[in-house]
Amino acid sequence: MTPSLSRLQTISNIRPIRSMSIQSVFANTFEDSARTAMAGGVKAAPFTAAGFASVNTLTYLTEGASPFLLARARYESAH
Repeated sequence: MTPSLSRLQTISNIRPIRSMSIQSVFANTFEDSARTAMAGGVKAAPFTAAGFASVNTLTYLTEGASPFLLARARYESAH
């Protein structure tokens, strides 16, 4: 092996070694971000659920009350 080829192999091997050494930094950053996102989601979930529940409740109440309102309107207009 020539000295220049040896130097080239040494330089080309530095990049994977460097990336392996900072992999833990990226993993820790990802875990912190995921933990923060989960905490925010858990805090926001009750408000989101309350919004969906109120909209669904209003929809069901409207669907349930509409036959009675229509029947009453027809009865009052007939008399």
